[in-house]
Amino acid sequence: LAAPVTQLSRRVFNIAAMTVTAQEIATSIERRLPGVTLRFEPDETVVKLLASWPVEIDDRAARTDWNWLPEYDLDRTADEFLAKLKREFDRNLK
Repeated sequence: LAAPVTQLSRRVFNIAAMTVTAQEIATSIERRLPGVTLRFEPDETVVKLLASWPVEIDDRAARTDWNWLPEYDLDRTADEFLAKLKREFDRNLK
C-alpha cells in the first residue's frame, strides 16, 4: 500500500514464500524435537484439490515493484510454530 503507484507495473500481485510438503514440515519439526515422530495420512479430497493448483507462484513483480521478500522459510516457520504451541500449552496448564 505504501509503494508509489508510478512504481507499480500492475495493481494485483502474487506473493509466495515457500512451497513445502507435509513430509518436509514433519521432518523440520522432528529435527527440533528429538524422539518425536510425526505421522500423517493424506486426505484424497485435499490431494486432488492441491493437484489443481499451480506448482509455483510467480512473485517477481512484487519483488521488483515494491521490494517484497518473504520473512519466513521452513525453519523459521517450524521455530515459530513450536514456540506458539509451547505458549498455548503453558497457558492451558495454568
